[in-house]
Amino acid sequence: MEVPLLSESIVERSVTEMYKPCPSLQKYIHDLFPYIQKLLVSDFGEIYEKHQANNVKETWSAMQFGEVCNTILFILCCFSLT
Repeated sequence: MEVPLLSESIVERSVTEMYKPCPSLQKYIHDLFPYIQKLLVSDFGEIYEKHQANNVKETWSAMQFGEVCNTILFILCCFSLT
């Protein structure tokens, strides 16, 4: 049995009522990215190189963070590790 890609399993729905940006989560993820990048380089080098060729930096830069009704949302452009 093959596990589907996350991007194939996501249902997208816009929720605009009471949406507001969440800079604290954005800063947290921004601070976390060097560690994620280090993990990818050291343990998943081939995958990291493939993502570099696909300009993953642009994908990571496009991430958006927000909250609706005090519930934090983590919205990003998904990519698979395959």
